[in-house]
Order: sequence, then structure tokens, then C-alpha cells
Amino acid sequence: MPTAYVLIKVAAGAEAKVFEALTQIEGVEEVNVVYGEYDIIAKVNAQSMDDLRKIVIKQIRGIRGIVKTETAIVTLSSIKYPTEEKLG
Repeated sequence: MPTAYVLIKVAAGAEAKVFEALTQIEGVEEVNVVYGEYDIIAKVNAQSMDDLRKIVIKQIRGIRGIVKTETAIVTLSSIKYPTEEKLG
């Protein structure tokens, strides 16, 4: 199951509309508005690389207000779970 982070630059004032549109796409697991070179980062999970490509190219890039995207496909992942602090 491939995962990717899509870095998105949007037109001025379009952040809220693009954010909402991204939350409606199946496979988009997380959407964050950020400060920096990009305005939004979306985490995408798909069943296959072909499905991932379709989500990014046909659905995400098709959203009005998006100026530029850059996709980073995850090749190695680790999940760090929070630990309880020992009170002492």
C-alpha cells in the first residue's frame, strides 16, 4: 500500500477551498495547512502505485486554485508511539 506526501502551493486566498476539496478525496488521509514554500501538505494512501498516480494527477491536481504540487513517495516508514512518562 503506497503512501505519499503531496506538497501543494495554492493561489492567494484559495487555501480554505483547496483544503476542503482535499478532505473529500478518497485516499487522502490527512491534510495540513502549513507555513513555508508550500501552503498545504496532504498525506495520501492508495491500494497501488497506479491508484496513487490517479489520485495525485487526476484528482488533486484537478482542484481549482492549486498552482503547483510536488509528490514525495514514502519508501521507508516508522511510526513512533507515545510512551508514558514515569512519575517519580
